[in-house]
Amino acid sequence: MLLKYPELLWGLLLLIIPILVHLLQLRRFRKTVFTNVRLLERLAVEANRSSRLKKWLLLFCRLGLIAALVLAFAQPYQANEDAGAPREIVIYLDNSFSMQAPEGQTSLLQLAVQDLLQNLPPEFECALLTNDRQFSRRSLDALREPMLNLGYTHVQPDAPTLALRARNLFSGDPGVIREFWMISDFNSLEPGQIDSAGVAEVHVLPLRPEVRFNLSIDTAYVRDRSAELVNLEVAVSLDDPSRNQPLSLFNGDTLIAKSAPELDGEGRGSAVFSLPAGAAIQGAVKVLDEGLAYDNNLYFNLSQPPRIRVYSMGPGPGDYLRRIFTEDEFDFRSSSVQEADFGALESQHLVILNEVPDIPPSMAELLEAFLREGGNLLVIPARDLDPTNYNSLLRVAGLGISGRLDGTNRVTGINFGHPLFRDVFEGEVANFEYPSVQSYFPLSAQGRAVLEFQNGAP
Repeated sequence: MLLKYPELLWGLLLLIIPILVHLLQLRRFRKTVFTNVRLLERLAVEANRSSRLKKWLLLFCRLGLIAALVLAFAQPYQANEDAGAPREIVIYLDNSFSMQAPEGQTSLLQLAVQDLLQNLPPEFECALLTNDRQFSRRSLDALREPMLNLGYTHVQPDAPTLALRARNLFSGDPGVIREFWMISDFNSLEPGQIDSAGVAEVHVLPLRPEVRFNLSIDTAYVRDRSAELVNLEVAVSLDDPSRNQPLSLFNGDTLIAKSAPELDGEGRGSAVFSLPAGAAIQGAVKVLDEGLAYDNNLYFNLSQPPRIRVYSMGPGPGDYLRRIFTEDEFDFRSSSVQEADFGALESQHLVILNEVPDIPPSMAELLEAFLREGGNLLVIPARDLDPTNYNSLLRVAGLGISGRLDGTNRVTGINFGHPLFRDVFEGEVANFEYPSVQSYFPLSAQGRAVLEFQNGAP
C-alpha cells in the first residue's frame, strides 16, 4: 500500500492526547472503608472493575478514530503491478493555427505550455512532438525554451503519420511502458484513428476555447470582368451568422472599399467588390473579429495585363490598324511578307494577313502550327486572293472560301450573343444602319457566324 500524502502521518502523534487523558483519569486517592459500609466493599470492587474495562475500550476507540482520520487524509492506495516499471513519455503538442484561439489573456497553445511547465517537475523526462518539429527525450527543464518559443504552423499531420512519428521517438528497450500524451483542440485530428501498436497507453487532453465565434476568409476569386470593371468575390465562413462583420479591401495600405458579406443559415456567404479593369492592385482583404487571427487577412495581386502582341504582314495599308491597336494596350508590329520575322510568330497573340494575295508554303506551315497552338489569325483578303492557296491554311480552323463574287450585298445579321461581341453592346440594336459590300469571298464555316449577309450566308 502506498500513500498519496505520507507527510500527514505526522498526525499520528495526536494519539498521545487520549493516552494522556486516560492516564490522568487513573489517578485516584486511596479510600478508607468505614465499618458500617464494609459490607458494601465487595460490590464496589466489582463495579470498579467494570468501569476500568469501559475506560480501556474508550481509549482504544479514541486511538482508532484519530488513526483512521490521519490515514484517510494521507489517502492510501494500492499501486498497479507495473507502478515501479520504467516509463517513456512522448508529448504531442498541437501548434496548428487553430491553437491561436484566445483563452483568457493567452492562447490555447500558450496555456498548454504553461500548464506543463507549472505542473510537472523540472527533472521530468519526456520527448516532445509538434506538427513541424520533434525533440528527443530530455528533461522538461531542457525543453522549456523550445516550448516557450513554439510558433504556429499550417502543417497538420493526420493520425497515422502522427502515430508513426511518435513511435520513432520511443526507444526499443524491453520492459519499458510507453505513454503517448496528446494535447490538441482536435479540430482536424481524430484521436480514435491513432494506431496504438507499440504504445501501451494513449492519453488525450482536448482543449476548447472560451469564445467559439470566428469569421474566416476562405478564398477570393475574379467572378467576372468587363471592359471597365473586375468583380472580385470573397467567400467567408462564420460560426454565428448573427455576429456578422464587414470586410475591408485595401490596395497596399489604402482602404478602398468595405462590404458586409451576405450569409446563409449555415454561416457561409460572400461579398463582391468591383475594381477598375486594367489597374494594378496589391490587394488585401481584412476582417477584425474576436476569434482566430490567422485567417483574418487574405492577400492577392491583380497585375496590369501585358500588352497584346499583334503582328501584321502584307502590302495592305496599316495606318487604320495602328489606330485600332493603340500603344497603351497593344504591341503592334507590321512588315511586308518578304521582310517578315517568321521566328516571332509563335510569340504573337494575333497575326494579321493584310491583303496577302498568295501565301508561301514555308509561311503556311508556320501559320498552321500557330493556329494549332491556339493562336489567333485575322485575314483581310486582297482583291486578287487565291482561294486554293488559302484553303489549305484555313482548313485548320474549319473554314473555307471560294472565288470572289462582285455585286452589292448588305450585312443585316449581327450575332449579339457571340463571344467576340462580349461587353461591346449594352443591348441589341434594332434601328441599325447596316453596311453593304461591293464584292466578297463566300465563306463556309463551322459554328456560329459573327455577321451574316441578307441572304443568311456568313
